[in-house]
Amino acid sequence: MTIRKRDASGTAAKEPNGQPRIAVGEEGGVLGCAFSGSWTTRTVALVDAEMRKIEKRSGVKSLALDLSQIEKMDTAGAWLIDRLVSAFEKKGVEVQIQGQSEIAEILLGAVGDAVRREPESGPAGPPNIIIRGLEAVGRRVYEMRDDFLASMNILGA
Repeated sequence: MTIRKRDASGTAAKEPNGQPRIAVGEEGGVLGCAFSGSWTTRTVALVDAEMRKIEKRSGVKSLALDLSQIEKMDTAGAWLIDRLVSAFEKKGVEVQIQGQSEIAEILLGAVGDAVRREPESGPAGPPNIIIRGLEAVGRRVYEMRDDFLASMNILGA
């Protein structure tokens, strides 16, 4: 799913160069990030390193994200932004997102839900004693089969 802003005439807004951009500023413990450009699978690699640097920042009380200038976004762009939000939420930082379109809000919500979904089951415990016994018998039978085939090869040679 890709979203693209449209101008008043209904045609797609023109992208200056199609590259995603991030403007970052910090004031009074509030880190502000304004995103613009095209945030799609083909372009997000250009800002991934910068996003990771922002994720590692500390001493921030609040994170304010402005998505109003994003021209185009798909799931890769939404995932990158959600990764930033998630990193700061884990640090206990209040996150405010503003300026997103209705479609961007749905896309970010869907990506966030998928990322934060709990695994359906935990790691499997050790099998019970009956299963372990049957497994051992099965392995010995296959070893006997391999030995038998090796013996037949010797006789046939």
